[in-house]
Amino acid sequence: MPTPEVQRPSSILTVAAAPAVSNETLEQRYGGKVALRTGTFAVLGNPTRAPLQAQGGARPEPNRDVLSVPSDTPPTFWSSTSKISWGRSTGDLWSSTVTDWTGTAQQLWSGGTYQGLPANTAVWRRIGLEGAYADSRLGAGRTVAVIDSGVDLQHPMFTHLLSAPNTWRDFVDGDARPQEEGAVGQGAYGHGTVVAGIAAQVAPRARIMPLRVLDHTGRGDALNVAAAIVWAVDHGADVINLSLGTAEPFDALQQAVAYANSRQVLVVAAAGNSDRPELDHPAAGFGGQPLNVAVGSVDSDDLKSSFSSYGPAVGLMAPGEQVAAPYPGARAGQFSGTSMSTPVVAGALALGLSQGASPEAALEALQDGALQLDALPGNRAYQGQLGAGRVNLTDFLDDLND
Repeated sequence: MPTPEVQRPSSILTVAAAPAVSNETLEQRYGGKVALRTGTFAVLGNPTRAPLQAQGGARPEPNRDVLSVPSDTPPTFWSSTSKISWGRSTGDLWSSTVTDWTGTAQQLWSGGTYQGLPANTAVWRRIGLEGAYADSRLGAGRTVAVIDSGVDLQHPMFTHLLSAPNTWRDFVDGDARPQEEGAVGQGAYGHGTVVAGIAAQVAPRARIMPLRVLDHTGRGDALNVAAAIVWAVDHGADVINLSLGTAEPFDALQQAVAYANSRQVLVVAAAGNSDRPELDHPAAGFGGQPLNVAVGSVDSDDLKSSFSSYGPAVGLMAPGEQVAAPYPGARAGQFSGTSMSTPVVAGALALGLSQGASPEAALEALQDGALQLDALPGNRAYQGQLGAGRVNLTDFLDDLND
């Protein structure tokens, strides 16, 4: 029986907070309770007093859903010619191709030999993953935090691929077991498993840190996501994957990302699936930042996916259509959305870090080595809005290995 969800505050206030200022002082000053604290900022739940602008604090803001799933038509698996959307606007597109899992992670990804899921052969070869398996340390010694709907912890793909259990956290139920919850075809069930599985295919010797912030419907709040980012940093993550987003910025999320950057942790976020020149947050604020990158999706011809958001804040594009990945219950499927292109980049950065590159150098090299997309006829309407281009692991690793 699922654990009852933890009661979350209805509003939050994010304020600057030096280490010398105690939680008690903050609560007396603003009311409410301190719900998240670092050495640079604090988040108070249900504050009763707003800070003066001279104090540098933001106004209280509703603790709205970060990612929501339409509830009028629950997603189901269907024929391969039809699609259903979820998430903000068009959402991620889930296909019907769900099959029994064959083989373990050790059999599929081992020894630098290309043995990935057969359905991904074309897409991985297009970005140069086969060569990367031979020319890199495969992400060894690095950890990718997947802040999402949880992971199917028993899936055979994740045998030996997850971080130590004491680094796991479920921020929805308030426990240490970030297991996917729900049922096949309903809400966001399987989303985190898919995202984690894609990152693990790109960097098969990296560790995946599962952190659950979305419930079985696909909804999560800003405080939980901010808390998960801080947790990931404090528990050894090198890269944070955020295949989620919100239509509006939140001070708590911005401060949590800044905290990650202050500790040299890379943050990779989905651009969104609105097919509009505006990105979801926090990706919308990542333009030009040396440790953060917003990721859009391209199709098999390197054209912008019909659903992918775009704009000057996009940093990179990556394959995000019909990408094969594990699905709960020892199954695998094919899935589409910027949620799927984002872990491709997170995994690529883990590859670069395992080569000894600094976080900033890894992201810079990944962007410098990207395949330019603007000249393709189908992309001409998006000049300057598809970032550095599509991920190209061959040139990326060549640059790092020179």
